[in-house]
Amino acid sequence: MDLLDSVLRPLAEARGLHNWADLLSFTESTWFPSLIAFGKYKGRLIADLPGHYLNWFAREGFPAGELGKLLALMQELDHNGLSGLLEPLRRQLPRSTHKNEQN
Repeated sequence: MDLLDSVLRPLAEARGLHNWADLLSFTESTWFPSLIAFGKYKGRLIADLPGHYLNWFAREGFPAGELGKLLALMQELDHNGLSGLLEPLRRQLPRSTHKNEQN
C-alpha cells in the first residue's frame, strides 16, 4: 500500500490541491481563527489573550466548535507556563488591531 496514493493524494485533491504550488499556498494560509471576534478583546490575537480571560472561559465554558477548542488549548498552555511555545506562530500571524491592550 502506497501511503501517498492511498491517503495523502485523496486528502490533497479534496482540498483542491493538484500540484506543489497549490500545496505550498495551502500550507502558508491560516487554518484557524487568529483573532478574537467578540468581547472586550475583539481584534486581539488569540495567542495574546490574557490568562484571566482564558481562565474565565475555563470556569464559564468555552464556545462550541474549533474556536472553543483553540481557546481551551490556549488556556492550558497559559496555565502551564507554555505560552512561549507559540512565539514562532505569533511572528507569522497578523498583529492585533485592538487598541485596548489592558490585561
